Amino acid sequence: MLSYTTNWSGLSGPPTGGGFFYAAAGSNGSAIGALWTFDSTAIAKSTISGQMTLTAEQAQWLTSGNWYYVMGTATNPYGEVRGQINAKTQ
Repeated sequence: MLSYTTNWSGLSGPPTGGGFFYAAAGSNGSAIGALWTFDSTAIAKSTISGQMTLTAEQAQWLTSGNWYYVMGTATNPYGEVRGQINAKTQ
């Protein structure tokens, strides 16, 4: 089980979408799980939290540093922010 919280501020505007993806740093990848969607009430500084049940393969990708997240806006719909994720198992 993956529990996550993503905070954002300083974007060019409210987020329009985002989510987790599988790929090495510097590469584009495939979505993992449901993408995040935001409606017209989204604001430029906020947070989103959730949980995902991972397969063994997805967990291995995550702990190997091959996950990243993207947050898109109207100005940059395919990703204003991208962050590679480093995670450890507990």
